[in-house]
Amino acid sequence: MQLREAITGRDAGSNKQVMALLAVAIVLLGVFAYAASPFKAAGGLRCNGALVGSKPKEKVTTGLLVGREKPLCRAKGNSRLIVAGVATLISLILGLSAVLLPTGPLEDLFLRRDE
Repeated sequence: MQLREAITGRDAGSNKQVMALLAVAIVLLGVFAYAASPFKAAGGLRCNGALVGSKPKEKVTTGLLVGREKPLCRAKGNSRLIVAGVATLISLILGLSAVLLPTGPLEDLFLRRDE
């Protein structure tokens, strides 16, 4: 019954809410995966995920990075957490606005509501 209502546009309010919440959930899952996944910093230094502390997986034995593994991983991990936080805020604002804002004349035209 919901599919028929979604196609005909009769009860689009609840369908719009479900789709917006589903989109927010998918974006939040992607953001969580981005923040939790291991990454490389400074041209190949392998670090753990930002949510688990951004610690280096290995010690560097040569080059300019000797002794600077922890600060480099921590800085890159903090950057990843900031990006994940901003993406979370943007997706929540857009998702909630899609749910809470009333429908406009364009949506009425495209959904062909008969009220």
